[in-house]
Amino acid sequence: MAPVEVTGQPYPDKGIRRVRFSPSGLKRFSTSLKSHILKEGRVIHMENAREVIAAVRDSVSQHSASRKDEITVMKAIINDPEYSVDVYDKDGKSEEYQPAKEFRRVISNAVAATTKIPTKEAIELVNSYEFSKSDAAALVGLSKEFVHSYLQTGRKLPIGGRITSNVELVWKKFPERTAGVPARAGETDRSTTVIPAHEGIKVSNPCPPWVK
Repeated sequence: MAPVEVTGQPYPDKGIRRVRFSPSGLKRFSTSLKSHILKEGRVIHMENAREVIAAVRDSVSQHSASRKDEITVMKAIINDPEYSVDVYDKDGKSEEYQPAKEFRRVISNAVAATTKIPTKEAIELVNSYEFSKSDAAALVGLSKEFVHSYLQTGRKLPIGGRITSNVELVWKKFPERTAGVPARAGETDRSTTVIPAHEGIKVSNPCPPWVK
């Protein structure tokens, strides 16, 4: 069987960044990691996602992009098991979504299936792991690519109703067009420019029916 690559920092104090194991070696490593956690009494520091989101929001002075903040928020979300959001549909609140718990469930399934250790043990191991910035960066990239790839199907992508919003995305083709250019200061004649045909995302966000 092919080696399995494990990324992250299972032992941050020892500076381990990336290791490669055979499936049997990964199983031994998992058992060793669990013993280390129990022996040292280590409690992984879990971030408060809402506080991180609020801190980023308070630091924003203009609506510009920030790769650093994307990774910071993603890292907080996947490391905060208490972070949850209420999801709404046409009838109102339909469920409570907990992204960290959902993501860790997926990782636990992969660990259990790969190492053949009991599912309960895999869950304990994964719940004791603090995802790194590189882990968060990988998820940011994956999330963005899913949006791009899925919209190529021509389907709308509802990103989930929230208490005051109901946003959908759809891929759109924009034909070539001519647009007017405002006259420069002191001039009266307007000029025109040709905007080439291109593609992009159209956002639909009507007032949700559950907002009274």
